[in-house]
Amino acid sequence: MKVLLPMLSGKAYNFYRIYNVQGQLVLANKSQLFENIDLRSLQAGTYIIHFLADEVAVASGRFVKLE
Repeated sequence: MKVLLPMLSGKAYNFYRIYNVQGQLVLANKSQLFENIDLRSLQAGTYIIHFLADEVAVASGRFVKLE
């Protein structure tokens, strides 16, 4: 599954965090460099993703993973 990363006007981000709907952190990048997000480890369900710049959220969204 490929996640389309948001294009932010004038804002750069270097981290992401993915939470389930219960608010538990389920996935985060380990390095500052990423082009793709591997969602294979996540179960089917609804998730919230936060894109961060130096630990400050600059964008967020919700997505649903189907199987």
